[in-house]
Amino acid sequence: MLLPLLGTTALAALLHGWIGWPMTAVAGLAGGAWVVDRGWLVGGGAGLLSWSGWVVYTFVVAPAPTRELLRILGTLFGNIPGAAVVGATVLLGAVLGATGGWIGSETARWMKHRSVAA
Repeated sequence: MLLPLLGTTALAALLHGWIGWPMTAVAGLAGGAWVVDRGWLVGGGAGLLSWSGWVVYTFVVAPAPTRELLRILGTLFGNIPGAAVVGATVLLGAVLGATGGWIGSETARWMKHRSVAA
């Protein structure tokens, strides 16, 4: 299950950087179709890892502006710490990936069942 997780993570990171963050669900969908039994886990793990990678990248490339952005967002959302904003961001990526993975695994299961029945 490591190879599908790493492949889906790479796909999620690539699509996120190339097209945008909603494509995490599409990468999760591909991962879910790849691993039918635990597609939600592969998709969620890939979303978590790829979004964590993007957060680390942002901190490495622009540390001061990123800290300032997190401070402002934390203030806007009720004076929560910046780490909570980062956690919520990464959690959102995991939920998007898990949703895509679940849909992908269920679609692959349905397609397999449909082809056997026909």
